[in-house]
Amino acid sequence: MATETLELPCGDKIPMLGYGTGTVWMKSAEDDVDRATVDAIKEGIDLGYRHLDGAQCITPVSPSSLCRESTNPVEQDYETEPELGLAIEESKVPRAEFFVTTKAVSPIDVEGTLVTSLKKMRMEYVDLYLIHEPFSSGGSEEVLQEAWRGMERCREKGLARSIGVSNFLIPHLESILKVATVKPAVNQIECHPYLQRSKLREFMKRQGIIAEAFAPLTPITKASPGPIDAMDH
Repeated sequence: MATETLELPCGDKIPMLGYGTGTVWMKSAEDDVDRATVDAIKEGIDLGYRHLDGAQCITPVSPSSLCRESTNPVEQDYETEPELGLAIEESKVPRAEFFVTTKAVSPIDVEGTLVTSLKKMRMEYVDLYLIHEPFSSGGSEEVLQEAWRGMERCREKGLARSIGVSNFLIPHLESILKVATVKPAVNQIECHPYLQRSKLREFMKRQGIIAEAFAPLTPITKASPGPIDAMDH
């Protein structure tokens, strides 16, 4: 399966089609490795996916209601990193052929979080490391700015080849851009025909930040029937 790529500021190329290992497979931290998740990721690898997106966990995050620009948190656990790492090992495909993304559990101690994530995945680095959400900063600009300094340290130490954010709105991006020596490579946001985020994407384009969509298939997987369905006729 040939997948088009985009070039990141570091020169690496990110496949434009990725395999997410989050919401559908999420489990609690104390649970054992989930074999079904490992096998599902391996099937994706067999089909040609090389961009694998995981997360340690996220507590809290604004609901998928992020589409409503909400800041009311809910709790979720993903904890799919062990499965992601095991799937890559069992696939026998060299690590260097993959583009692996994971995310900081919160803006607090992003470097320590990444070290833990790498141990779970049995990897020396990730290709892209994101701050999963800005909302647990409690609205503190200083917390977000210190988190971004930590992200830059992760990049300097070779723990992450590229760094970025997820679920950030314009005010959150403005906060970290005030102190950034390295801009976020991407902002991973919910984006699809029913949620186009035009103002946010325009701001990101001006700043040279790539818009990476999660849940792009929502119109056919979660919001059907809807206007998109009429396009089939």
